[in-house]
Amino acid sequence: MQGLMLFRQGKMKSTLNLEESRSLAWAAGPIAGHLTMPLYSVSWNDNGKGRASALFLSNKSKKTVKITSKGPTFHVKLKGSASIHYFKDSLGRSAETLAPVIKQKLQEKIEAEVLNSLRATQKAGADILQLGMLLEWNYPDEWKKIRERWEDYYASEVQIKVTADIKIADFGSEK
Repeated sequence: MQGLMLFRQGKMKSTLNLEESRSLAWAAGPIAGHLTMPLYSVSWNDNGKGRASALFLSNKSKKTVKITSKGPTFHVKLKGSASIHYFKDSLGRSAETLAPVIKQKLQEKIEAEVLNSLRATQKAGADILQLGMLLEWNYPDEWKKIRERWEDYYASEVQIKVTADIKIADFGSEK
């Protein structure tokens, strides 16, 4: 797989690269099928020499919508459990000692990747997470107000928040 094509009204509008596609597969959850053991790598600030890679053993997502004064706000919540697959720290600290840093860096990276991918879908006007359907189910009156212009509304006005909750299940061979 080299990426995804984004369609709007039956026409290809844009493409996503492999990294963007992977992050959206996680966010899409059951819509996209099961994302098998994604691997994420992060580094920290001891001159970029501290690195860790985490192999995700489980991952899931949940999408919610709330109506605010600015209109519908969508929240994509990602959860995952990971095993540290690779670890190197130039200062000799252990993976367990740096677990909070690794967890924070993983969460930040995943949130940023998913949000960037969703921004690309908005730019193309392609609601691939079916957020419009979520709005229709939860707030049918609000949906009636914007359904005729949903694609343009999605592209220019929809607010999306992404959060990740990552658990480090084990340190593999690094313990």
